[in-house]
Amino acid sequence: MRHADFQRPIAVVTGATSGIGAAFARRLAADGYDLVVTGRRKEKIAQLVKEIEERYGTQVETILCELSNIDHVDRLVRRLVEKDEVAILVNNAGYGLSQSFADVDVETSLTMLKVHIDASLRLIHAVLPSMRKRQKGSIINVSSLASLIPLPEGSVYAATKAFLTLFTESLHLELRRDNIRLQALLPGFTRTDFHDQMALRAARSTAGQPPTDPKRGARFLRFMSAEKVVDKSLKALRRGRVICIPGGSNRTLALFARLLPRRLLYALVSKATAEKR
Repeated sequence: MRHADFQRPIAVVTGATSGIGAAFARRLAADGYDLVVTGRRKEKIAQLVKEIEERYGTQVETILCELSNIDHVDRLVRRLVEKDEVAILVNNAGYGLSQSFADVDVETSLTMLKVHIDASLRLIHAVLPSMRKRQKGSIINVSSLASLIPLPEGSVYAATKAFLTLFTESLHLELRRDNIRLQALLPGFTRTDFHDQMALRAARSTAGQPPTDPKRGARFLRFMSAEKVVDKSLKALRRGRVICIPGGSNRTLALFARLLPRRLLYALVSKATAEKR
């Protein structure tokens, strides 16, 4: 961990090694923030930090940590409390599993809860006292479109993201008098190493064959770049939008998930899951 000499407002981004997290780090640096970034892959995050510092003249502090490890999380929490001036927290770190719950060791599932839920809550709790004192701050929790849909072979992932979505909405109601902005970002099909394999399988199950463009879903699904997702998120944050679902096709899927009778939704999801096998 390298302590930075911060001169500008501080943004914290977890899981900044690649994808949406890296896009948030670059964009917030360009917008005038110094950064605290976390990740597990030392070489990749070092490359990102070097690029950001050289391009934007930003101070970047790197904290290598595994967010399923309570000692690592506590170390990060202590650092954030010590800084006492975090302007933006982006809880982005996360991962997915595509396996039946019964076939996975229960500790593996519990590890996902630690990363998606436990770590996020601890970090939010760490930055809130300072934000409330200053009557200013923003928190973005990167959830998922899967938080709105039952997901066979991804039940724990969908459930943890559903927790993040509802928790964000509830916290928004608690904190709006403190002028703290909350957002649950629900990206759908995005061009990242996280989404590539899962999204391609989903596209195949919908169309019955691989799409012509592997970065575009079947029929109406459209993949967005991580940079576009971040742009939509920050615009929605400025407008006070608590739930951000970037992309027209993603919003259409979300609308169907909310309006369809559950029995019909179960049937459609089960059919898509069966076609993947």
